Amino acid sequence: MKSKRYRRKFKINAFRLFLVTVLLLVFLGFVITQRNRNQSDRKPGHKVAEEKESRDNQEVVKKILADDRRYP
Repeated sequence: MKSKRYRRKFKINAFRLFLVTVLLLVFLGFVITQRNRNQSDRKPGHKVAEEKESRDNQEVVKKILADDRRYP
């Protein structure tokens, strides 16, 4: 039979493990909700700017590929 001190130490260690797990889950839930909140708060004009930038990049690539001196 195990001693009382061993049982008490085991209970304390199990409680610590449980507490750390709960705190980790709470922290992860907070991070996920903040990330979702940041994505939903994104301004609609932000997407338009990204689309314009990608169009500009496509036009630059087309000009480079259309240049006969670089790619004959």
